[in-house]
Amino acid sequence: MMSGANKTWKIIIFARSESELVTLEKKLEPIVDGIIIDTRPQKEGYQITGFCLNEPEERDLNSCILEDTVSQRVTLPKYEVRQIFDADWEEEYKEQTKPITVGRFFIYPDHFCGVPPVKKVPVAISAGLAFGTGEHQTTSGCLMAIDKIVEKGKALETVMDVGCGSAILAIAVSKLVPKASILALDNDFMAVSTAKKNIQKNNCKDTITVVESDFYLASEIALFRPFDLIVANILADPLIEKAYETASQLKLNGRLILSGLLRKQSKDVINAYNKAGLIMVDTLELDGWMTLTFKHRQCIDKNPNRDFLC
Repeated sequence: MMSGANKTWKIIIFARSESELVTLEKKLEPIVDGIIIDTRPQKEGYQITGFCLNEPEERDLNSCILEDTVSQRVTLPKYEVRQIFDADWEEEYKEQTKPITVGRFFIYPDHFCGVPPVKKVPVAISAGLAFGTGEHQTTSGCLMAIDKIVEKGKALETVMDVGCGSAILAIAVSKLVPKASILALDNDFMAVSTAKKNIQKNNCKDTITVVESDFYLASEIALFRPFDLIVANILADPLIEKAYETASQLKLNGRLILSGLLRKQSKDVINAYNKAGLIMVDTLELDGWMTLTFKHRQCIDKNPNRDFLC
């Protein structure tokens, strides 16, 4: 390796259950600049890989990992911290990211040298230090839900992607509905930077606006609201916390797609959005991860048998 090369810190944690996987992911988010989650069970458990541009503080990691395990009197999850060169990170990224097909989408990374299948919708994605390459079940579930809504003929003029990460979902909508005006939000400046690059790469810069924002604080939202479609692939707790605020952003005949939650968390999420005036109209489960689609209960009461007129 060349001396003086840029370095990144890599944190590897093995969660011993799906529930611990979600908990550790949530606790790692404020500490790391990017996360890769492998939901395929390994001998040690489910692998979470975090990447930091600056050396992580040991006390932050200990707080993240120890908080729940000590209170529950269980053994610590296995973890390690390594310092790697950017070149090593790039090689690892290439090794872990391969072209995949999700429904009619063909999602491929920067280093793909082939030709996308003719009948598929090509989406070029570099995750960088942002979540979203299409491989995670929650991302795949959202892509399938988006495809289903568009295929049914739902008109989409305004769309919001909450917690956009790499912007894969915003780009997918733009590819299917080129005239839609799309707002993509993320509270991580690295994700926003990655999203902008991916949007440029997919020739979607005229239809997608990316904003760094913690949920609905961005002033730009007023220029788009209300929305025909909102997609939020984040975590169960913030989804529940923001249920009323999210529902208020949606048109009466709009659709809401939620993901980032496990099967056992779905009941609480559904209850929260029912209380906010929405009702679930579709669900998809991939390896225990749920994707839920909602619309306004008032819309169903008015037109119980006319789905996409309302």
